[in-house]
Amino acid sequence: MKHILTRGFFLAFFLYWGGRLLYAAPNDGVRAASPVAAVADVHRGALMWQEYACRRYTTADGLPSVLNERVLQDSKGYIWICGTSGLSRFDGFSFKTFLEGSFANLYSIGETESGAVYAISDRFIYVYDSAEDTLKRVSRFSKTGMTVFSSTLLPSGYCISYEKADDGDQSFCKITDNGIEKLFTHPDFREYPDANRAWYARAKNLLYLPLTNGISVFDGAEKVAFHEGINARCFVEYREALWAITGEAMYRLNADGNFELKVELNIGDNNEYMLARAGTDGTLLFSDYSTIYRYDGRKIEKIFSANIIKDFIVDRENNIWAVTYEGVYNLFDLQFRNLFLADRTDNVRSVVYDSLHNRVIMGTLNGKLLEVCEGKYAELPCPPNPLTPENRFMPNGAVIGDAVYMPSLGGFVKIRGGLCSWVSFPDRTYPFQFTVPFSDGAVLTGGYNYLLISTLNGKIVKTYSPENLKNRIYSRPCIDRHNRIWIGGGNGLNMIEGDSIEAFFDDSLAYCRVMTIDDDCNVWFASENRLYKISDADITKKYVFDNQITNIHFTKSGILVVSTLDKIHIFNKSLES
Repeated sequence: MKHILTRGFFLAFFLYWGGRLLYAAPNDGVRAASPVAAVADVHRGALMWQEYACRRYTTADGLPSVLNERVLQDSKGYIWICGTSGLSRFDGFSFKTFLEGSFANLYSIGETESGAVYAISDRFIYVYDSAEDTLKRVSRFSKTGMTVFSSTLLPSGYCISYEKADDGDQSFCKITDNGIEKLFTHPDFREYPDANRAWYARAKNLLYLPLTNGISVFDGAEKVAFHEGINARCFVEYREALWAITGEAMYRLNADGNFELKVELNIGDNNEYMLARAGTDGTLLFSDYSTIYRYDGRKIEKIFSANIIKDFIVDRENNIWAVTYEGVYNLFDLQFRNLFLADRTDNVRSVVYDSLHNRVIMGTLNGKLLEVCEGKYAELPCPPNPLTPENRFMPNGAVIGDAVYMPSLGGFVKIRGGLCSWVSFPDRTYPFQFTVPFSDGAVLTGGYNYLLISTLNGKIVKTYSPENLKNRIYSRPCIDRHNRIWIGGGNGLNMIEGDSIEAFFDDSLAYCRVMTIDDDCNVWFASENRLYKISDADITKKYVFDNQITNIHFTKSGILVVSTLDKIHIFNKSLES
């Protein structure tokens, strides 16, 4: 089975591009439970800062406008987005928009009991016709209008409406094919602020109406309770209870029918127009007008900020879809974070995971060695390069034994624990592009036009020159089960076995920039957009992608992950599509 990563999948590998590093986010540390939960920003340190990775969709991706209002996942799994310029449906790959080119001014969407998606403007109700794949206008209403914000958290088919002749006369209503049907009203509705979000527990027929001085509870048209002093901005079903969220605290409705203060908040003054959703992973997410927060039962963390968050949902795969006035964002189940170097003139060149010490080591273009361990960042003290005052790290470092080896100018740096030392080749000051474990006490290293086998202390055992290879090396070499060295380059492949060098030069194999090895010591490589497998000496083309391949990786469970310039593709072991 193949998946294209437009949604969130856990990946135990690293991708980097320029000064930004995308990595699979580890679990955050937790603090002891406390009635007061401090809000933690995604860390911004002196060396680097991070934010959760997301995909932003705009008009360039098929949306008719960046000004969007609501988002819905229907019962079939489609994502629907409505806004000023129409209703868009996302199928995981592309958008299709209805009413495009008109000032549709859609501000609400939902799904009928029969599974039909509907959209509402200030004048019309539209229903999606799946048989004709079109959006049809089914009713027009002129006397009533929906209050946009206050209806956001109500179930599909319900809203708070007002009589257009008298803006203060609000009612709890049901949306039908013929328009908006009033269910009941009450004097409390006149005190209901539009910024607060009502909640309807349909199974119990209880409506929770959040007022500035408390929460009114209605059973049908009868007011049955009032919880004084709680200015609830929104509600959410979380851990089998109803929670009310204010700008200062979170309350849980207990079995005795009373709201209990559970968490004090300190999120600032921008706490109007709050929304809350329950994640599928046991977390609670809520937002103010510009930030989405996550609560895991112990701490609160800022996870996303944008200019005017109008709505957000958590889909079935726990991806967060945020609708803003800058477009639509997908936060990929919060499994990825982008790391940014604080030094904007620098960028990450090499990334190595040191499993022995559970840390990530990064080498940068400006010659810094950075360590990420348990969410904390540190710069490792590296002695000056003995061959040149200029230093920069190159791609494709490696773990060999109990140390990390990072290629640089004229050699590589050995990192054991927190100590760094140089392994240099004095007659070679050019950039070393890779280090690869070769055999006990040996390492394969080199650059574009040269290949060395050396000891880990810098003694050269064997040298391969450009005249030997007749190929410019582009990929990190791999060593198969027969101890043969495979090299990818501009002309194709070289295979080194003992003292012999065999060339596989062909246009279909040329420009091999990516090479890796699986658990069975089969070599995999990419030539432009073509994926190949080498088993023994047989070279087999396995897959052709739509774009250039930039990385190949096998997870510990044998899942194949291939990144191209525009997507991440996930395969099972048999490479079925």
